[in-house]
Amino acid sequence: MIHRSLCRRRLASRGALFALLLCVAAPSAQAAPWSGVVDPARATDWSGAGVAGGIPSRTTVCTTLSPGATAAQINSALAGCPAGQVVSLAAGTYNLSGMLTVARSNVTLRGAGADRTKLVFTARGNCGGTPAAVCVNGPWIQGWNNGTPQNLANWTAGYAQGSRTITLSTTANLQPGSRIILEQSDDAADSAGVYVCAMAGVCGYTAPNGDYRGNRRQRQIVTVASVSGSQVTLNEPLHMPNWRASQVPAARWTSGGLQGVGIEDLSVQVPGPPVHNGGSNFVLFGATNSWLEGVRSVHAERNHVTIYQSARITVRDSYFYGSNFAHYTSYGIEIYAASSSNLVENNVFQHVTNPVIINDGGSGMVVGYNFAIDNYRVNPSNLMVAFFQVHAPGAGMNLIEGNSGTAVAADNWYGTTHFMTFFRNHLYGDVCSAYLSGCPTKDSQTWVMQIAAFSRFFNFVGNVLGRTGYYTTYQPTSYTQCDPRTIWCLGYSHANGGPTDAQTKPRAMRWGNFDTVTGQVRWDATEVPSGLAQFANAVPASRQLPPSFYLAARPAWFGNAPYPAVGPDVTGGTVTGYAGLVHRIPARACWESLATDPAFGSAYEGGQVRVFNADACYYGTRTSRPNPPTNVQAR
Repeated sequence: MIHRSLCRRRLASRGALFALLLCVAAPSAQAAPWSGVVDPARATDWSGAGVAGGIPSRTTVCTTLSPGATAAQINSALAGCPAGQVVSLAAGTYNLSGMLTVARSNVTLRGAGADRTKLVFTARGNCGGTPAAVCVNGPWIQGWNNGTPQNLANWTAGYAQGSRTITLSTTANLQPGSRIILEQSDDAADSAGVYVCAMAGVCGYTAPNGDYRGNRRQRQIVTVASVSGSQVTLNEPLHMPNWRASQVPAARWTSGGLQGVGIEDLSVQVPGPPVHNGGSNFVLFGATNSWLEGVRSVHAERNHVTIYQSARITVRDSYFYGSNFAHYTSYGIEIYAASSSNLVENNVFQHVTNPVIINDGGSGMVVGYNFAIDNYRVNPSNLMVAFFQVHAPGAGMNLIEGNSGTAVAADNWYGTTHFMTFFRNHLYGDVCSAYLSGCPTKDSQTWVMQIAAFSRFFNFVGNVLGRTGYYTTYQPTSYTQCDPRTIWCLGYSHANGGPTDAQTKPRAMRWGNFDTVTGQVRWDATEVPSGLAQFANAVPASRQLPPSFYLAARPAWFGNAPYPAVGPDVTGGTVTGYAGLVHRIPARACWESLATDPAFGSAYEGGQVRVFNADACYYGTRTSRPNPPTNVQAR
């Protein structure tokens, strides 16, 4: 049968009657959107990433609060709100001296718009061990540093990629809706194939630190659909193709869970001096099917958003500004602790050092159609930081699609990564000075594709890369050294003196990418790994590419903008220098339309924080918002 998630997306974006007929009349099997381009073993079903069925529309308000309400009063309203209802914060500024916490399932905290409802925090609280301003607080699945999980089972059958049925040695305390962390032991040796490894000096530069149990870095968080004896049916497929009995796979979980929490249409600011103490503006801890939508986040310490040990989280239609400490651990959205099947979509990142990073395992995620500008970093200020980075051993099968930003990176600081797919992205290096004043020039680590050692079986399809006048080298002759003006840097060591990898480049699948050095779209069979003994990818028989690898139809939030916006089949692109192959994605067009917020002076991180309201940028397309603010006009 066609996947339910595809039907839901069609119902939301193509018209209910047509989509219903399409879903009812769907054939018994439907080819994946990447079929014929990417080999099935090198991809997964990304159509179900994010909140199952999409973000729900909640119209019943249980409580409305006004400026002057305290954090304790807001928390009391959230704790008492019935399932499926909304705690509404009226327009105005709320000065809060404590953390807001949502620990009740199926409740929404909604403001009147990120430009109208402003939460200013003078202190954070503790959200699962992380300082936070807003906390979605679910249960932790124990196991970090060899701790004893609440529930632990041997995983005895059902290892095939795509499987949704597994067998466990015990299913005690396991119920529908529960999160399970699936895990298996790292590989002992490198066979030049999939090599899950986190050994300093062997496959990485230094030992990792994360929420894993022993040497078990490959993990996936799944949710339970049903339990029958020892058999467990999952809501998500197994993403990776290398689950197997020889690696002693296991499962761990906790009883109960938190799901269906929404934070919408408000602004969060945490003023204060630049103190790097690991704080977050938003933390989603131990949650499923929960979301942030239409928020503005200003002034972050370690990150704006932590997604920790969670699954099917959606972060969309939002604006993130600033990196308080602006160094190598300053992030926008940090995905941590094996969090899987999440969706980061249609967001703007400005003056954020590392906009999106996977920092501890996880699979089946989509990072789609985000715009990043001015990836601000100090010490060194001339180092270009990638828009997206995978920075964790065991991560894999994630899709990076349709984004507009500096570069993408997969480093081997802590170990190995596999099966990442990059589709229809516009990656142009640092062009901050074209938009903003006072941005430092970037001339170090400015490669567009920063794909380090042991990043294997990656797919790069339909991307537009580089910029005229800066990049001069397509790829180096040696994988051990890359000039800063290089488009492709494959197999290098992310840290000086660390291991390199001769297997990274020949295992990469590259098809239909345009770059400004060669000035052409490359349909080059020699860049397709068709002769591999394992996970080979046949040379595609056609140069035709689908619009998306995860969207079933044109998304409503694209409005009247050209779709797809980037790729070798695009014509008439309005972004100059790319042979007409690049249009502005909606998030970029949104950012370019935003006015500077006069509430922030010139001394505040450049003084270019923007006024943001998601309805103003995407009016009439946000299906979860029943009634956009009356002062917002259609654009």
